Amino acid sequence: MLNANAFELDYLPDPADPKARLALALCREAASINMATYAVISYFRVFETYFQGYAREIKDWLNANCPLVADRQAKEVFDRLKATEPNIGDYLHSACRSAAAHGKIGSQTVIDPDDPEDERRLTQDLPLIRAMAIKLTEEILGIQTTSTVYREHLYELAGFKPLFTQEALEAFAGGLACPEGQSVDLPIVNIGLSGKPPFAALSGLEPVHLQAVVGGAKVAFRRPDGLVEFHVLLDIKNERLEFEIERDLVLFDDGSPEAMEVAASAMEFRKFYYLNGKLRVVDTETGELLARKDAFVPVNLIVRPEGFDLEIKRYRDTAEHRRELGRYRWRARVSPNNVSYSMDGVSRPAQASQRSDSPARA
Repeated sequence: MLNANAFELDYLPDPADPKARLALALCREAASINMATYAVISYFRVFETYFQGYAREIKDWLNANCPLVADRQAKEVFDRLKATEPNIGDYLHSACRSAAAHGKIGSQTVIDPDDPEDERRLTQDLPLIRAMAIKLTEEILGIQTTSTVYREHLYELAGFKPLFTQEALEAFAGGLACPEGQSVDLPIVNIGLSGKPPFAALSGLEPVHLQAVVGGAKVAFRRPDGLVEFHVLLDIKNERLEFEIERDLVLFDDGSPEAMEVAASAMEFRKFYYLNGKLRVVDTETGELLARKDAFVPVNLIVRPEGFDLEIKRYRDTAEHRRELGRYRWRARVSPNNVSYSMDGVSRPAQASQRSDSPARA
């Protein structure tokens, strides 16, 4: 699949808590290390930022939480260790963390840098240690992972939800329609795509219709000239912005050149939306981001950008043709014996009609 978007950083955690900031830095450090020995030490320092170095608390927490791990690789490590280690928390702390951090002669387990078996064992156990460090930063220190942010997708309707009353939001969350007597003041919006300049066809759209549905509301936005309508479902219950490109972007042709220019601009939007575009709904007046979606991934079709380009050119050529026609002034004179017409003041005789009541033709 062709991706027309450059790399975009959608989520960057910036915790204020010093423990959380240090844990995040240690996780980042550990992820960048290509030696399992030092990665294990860095990940265990994450545990120590919260438990302040108390080994027993760390072991107890690992024993309680390792069975809950969701990461596939980490779960495979847990299942393997469970078959041989009665106390996985103690094993991870003593045989991995302490063995990697200390070099005391006579210790039960010491990591020897010249012994490839030691590095191989730590490498095999590392996915579980990494998953548990991430679990602690997220569930205890409050730093969400990118996958959690993506799974919850609360950003899709983040700007629209404050426009509704709390009573309405509670009804939506419960799978109900909006209670009677509620009102919402929707702004004029621009519809665009992340990383792309504004589309003239989809700028300054006014809210013209709001329909309450179970769990949310359907909204119709329209250009002031009536040439474009944009329909969207605010599925507040499921935290989703629902938009179907072939159904919810509606164009109208009033015969003007502007209608074809708008159609060309809308076709540009379609092109880049199909090329994994990320939909954005922005308040025209304030520039506030009201809603956004992740990259659109077309299913069961092949996207041909050159086909869109041909359509865009056809619309623009039609717009120019209509402008050319608009530059001419057509006039007709009818007499019982003949018909003549003039264009821009140049009179040209027409062939005599065989019927005296024939209509004028230009």
